Amino acid sequence: GAELVTTLTLKSGDGFGLEISDEMESGRYGSVRLRSCLGEASKKVYSLDLDQLVSQLEKMVRALSGAAEMQSLEDDFRIRFEMLSLGHVRVEAALVDHFPSSEFKTAGEIDQSFLPPFIADARNLALVPYWKDTQ
Repeated sequence: GAELVTTLTLKSGDGFGLEISDEMESGRYGSVRLRSCLGEASKKVYSLDLDQLVSQLEKMVRALSGAAEMQSLEDDFRIRFEMLSLGHVRVEAALVDHFPSSEFKTAGEIDQSFLPPFIADARNLALVPYWKDTQ
């Protein structure tokens, strides 16, 4: 079978960087690291629906238009992909601290050719039982 992916990464030439790892000990948390040209931020986040993100991204790639987004259960991590013209994709992401209130935002543009490998990795990461809430 496909190898399980433990870290999902995406980078662009304009300083944007995203890393989602499943190495958290409790099983329900992931670790998200964001980069911009101004710096970086990281945080443990709870319950990401990668399956839903994957299906939205696949639809976006097929249609060459539209958007896909995901946020953590506690809304302390958000990411949005939007298909632009000429095969470019804008990615915006934010990590939010609620107490005290602060937000780290980053955005970048990638070529759509980066999406299929990202989707494949996200699908494999989504299979890791960690992401699934235990019933």
